Amino acid sequence: MLVVKKMRFFLHSYHPESVLFKTKFFSVYAYGLMISFGLIFGFLVVSYLMRKYRLKRDDFWSLFFYLIIFGLIGARLGYVFFYHWPYYSNHLEEIIKFWQGGMAI
Repeated sequence: MLVVKKMRFFLHSYHPESVLFKTKFFSVYAYGLMISFGLIFGFLVVSYLMRKYRLKRDDFWSLFFYLIIFGLIGARLGYVFFYHWPYYSNHLEEIIKFWQGGMAI
């Protein structure tokens, strides 16, 4: 019974580090790595399906380009409007500063 209580306490109090590793110039975050893997996997799946159905390669690159651009814009706007709108409503110029953090998945 003691092991169960310790495990329950661990699961309720565990907060993993979001930074996987740091270098002198940048930090690699866990969620950024997951998003990158998702993009690469999506790229490979769509590439396979386009070859299977014999679709044009130009359509593939156009689709992937627009998905990345609008996905990033939508993630930033989702973060701003759904999570921190009271702050950003008073600081509208900071909405475009995505490099300071704040992307909704």
